[in-house]
Amino acid sequence: MQARRTELNIIYKGKEFSKDILKFLKGFSYKDCASGESDELSLQFADKEGLWLKEWYPQKGDTIEADIKTINWNGDETEQCFSCGIFTVDDIQFSGRPLSFTLKALSKPIAESFSATEKTKTWKKASIKAIAEEMTQNAGIELYYDAKNVVVEEMEQSAKTDLSFLYDLCKDNGIAMKAYRQKIVLFDEIAYEAKLPIATWKEQDFISWTGNSTIEGTYDGVILSYQGSQKEQPITYEFHPREGNRILKVNESVENMAEAEQKAKAKLREANKTETTLSITKKGDITMVAGSCITITGLGHFDGKYYIDSITHDISSGFTTKCELHKVLEGGY
Repeated sequence: MQARRTELNIIYKGKEFSKDILKFLKGFSYKDCASGESDELSLQFADKEGLWLKEWYPQKGDTIEADIKTINWNGDETEQCFSCGIFTVDDIQFSGRPLSFTLKALSKPIAESFSATEKTKTWKKASIKAIAEEMTQNAGIELYYDAKNVVVEEMEQSAKTDLSFLYDLCKDNGIAMKAYRQKIVLFDEIAYEAKLPIATWKEQDFISWTGNSTIEGTYDGVILSYQGSQKEQPITYEFHPREGNRILKVNESVENMAEAEQKAKAKLREANKTETTLSITKKGDITMVAGSCITITGLGHFDGKYYIDSITHDISSGFTTKCELHKVLEGGY
């Protein structure tokens, strides 16, 4: 029987790293985030000859692709390959002695018009989908939209990049956003939480784990109040999905009751996602992706259905996978 092992395939600026280069690789890390953050890639090299410091010195904006392959990983003689995606170099670090080199890259779109150019524009009576479509089309970026079509009465994009503005707009209205393979993905996280779990994890599967349960910063309901000009009637929206008197009070600019509902529910959900969380480290597992649901058993109070917020694959002395999860909220809130 062949030994269990992992292999990495790294493509830098369209060229595959040779085995002669990979033999200097000290560490590899890939973080897959469900939403709110760009996926991250980190490569650590020994650089005794100073090649990366001199003729191989990378440039910010260079592209990297990475694949993880497992061979006989579960003792079943099979091979599996996982594509981490496409990244752009964002951070370059050197240290010595001995001389070592760390390259960090993000999955954010490379188009400067989307992620680097600040713009000012007023959006009126436009849906979030329409705004995202216009921004991504102008930048030549693919858009995947899997959420309800929320209409914004009026919103000012003031000296903000399209990436930053769109993220804030989505967050305020309860829509999750991530960049993956140089495309923008917008989706309804509550709908993804409602999907069936794709696996069951037991306590004995874990190398280590930490569970946290808190009521601090969590709420039973929310009240959003907004008073525009003195001549306008105040807008007040209340939502109480649970019994109890822990109420989140929000003072947020809104144009109508529908917008008040969207923003209030988004604020409440974001707060309550921290109520029950798990951090789990297990043997390397490339079958999982952030945004999936799993069932946890063998942890008593912490048993139940969880949503994977992020997964970090780390390959150094071995291959491990660390997951950050939150317990699926009943009714989404």
